[in-house]
Amino acid sequence: MPIFTFSLLQYIRFNRWFFNLTIFNIFENSNVLSKINFENINKGLKQNISTVKHLLPSNVINSSTNNLMSILILTFFRAKEAGVYFFSLKILGTSLSLISSSIANVFS
Repeated sequence: MPIFTFSLLQYIRFNRWFFNLTIFNIFENSNVLSKINFENINKGLKQNISTVKHLLPSNVINSSTNNLMSILILTFFRAKEAGVYFFSLKILGTSLSLISSSIANVFS
């Protein structure tokens, strides 16, 4: 029996809470958004259009294949198992990124 269970509903509630917190911070710090110079962004995109043309399709395919496993898990398993999978994926991903960033700092 697992020590903890994390259902899909709890996962969705956490993501909704995190999304609401992010939106609140964006509106709370709206003066930061007003400092963004969209003319420079458009100029940079026009100068590097070939990079955008080549990287955008590969990044879309990469992100869709990374998220495809979540959809398949929900298709073939119950919400409880999917929630445990999502939660363990977040825990393992966080610890893996912490370790890899520490190692990257040593070898750079």
